[in-house]
Amino acid sequence: MSKVSVQIYCDGGEGVGYGHLFRSKALKNLLLSEGITSSLYGLTKEVNELIGKDKFENKNAGVVIFDSHRNIDSRLVNLKKQNKKVVTLDWFGKEKPHFNIVVHPHQKPKALIKSFIGYKYVIIRDQIINQKKIKRKKNQATICIGGGDLLGQSKLAANYLSKKGLNVILVYGSSPNRFLKSEKHRVLFNPSNFTNLLASSYLVVTNGGGCMFESIYLKTPAFVLPQTLFEKRVARVAKKNNAILGMGISNLKNFKTETNSNNFNFEFIDGLGGMRIVEIIKNIL
Repeated sequence: MSKVSVQIYCDGGEGVGYGHLFRSKALKNLLLSEGITSSLYGLTKEVNELIGKDKFENKNAGVVIFDSHRNIDSRLVNLKKQNKKVVTLDWFGKEKPHFNIVVHPHQKPKALIKSFIGYKYVIIRDQIINQKKIKRKKNQATICIGGGDLLGQSKLAANYLSKKGLNVILVYGSSPNRFLKSEKHRVLFNPSNFTNLLASSYLVVTNGGGCMFESIYLKTPAFVLPQTLFEKRVARVAKKNNAILGMGISNLKNFKTETNSNNFNFEFIDGLGGMRIVEIIKNIL
């Protein structure tokens, strides 16, 4: 099995966020831990710069995985002509991969062989999985609305929470030039201790993407400010399953900060999604 190669292509950056990149990295590491040689390469120059020295494209790989929402139909066609096995993550394009692994079916997933659907396939980064349990800071609220805060809601959310007596930390991605430093709140750009911030916070305010899932896994109460229609749909499912506190900037304004973590369904995200996908890849090999 160690001779079989898996190539992962992913998206990521200021415009699309960093969720694709983070989970693709995590999946690559899980595959390597199971003795399956794998490599990661970006679909754009921007994401390759984020991957850095670990980027590598193996065009001889027998299995190719795509983690992107951009139009990759022509790539899928060409790879299937080369008799490659194609796997996609959350793919809703026209062209059918052989296997499609979808967390939330925004529309009916397409696949030539099989689709795997459900929140049990959420990939949690190894940094989060390995995060040790630490004491929560009673009044700490961490706001991390995606890598780019698409709707510009971070400052407004920070003002709401600070008026409720919480100490607010604003966390942005790796593009600090877009944001002005706040005189009222602590501001961090791509902090190295981000997992500690999530684990130690009394409350996390985030978008309906990877950070929401990570907060649920860490059993940190989360309030969600969706930035896209897709995120809104996902957040609604999390709310219905009692895995988050609430959603929407208007609801945050009237939000009562007293929380009881015993009332939440943190098992909604169990952290085993990555290994379930690895087992799927093993069966393909």
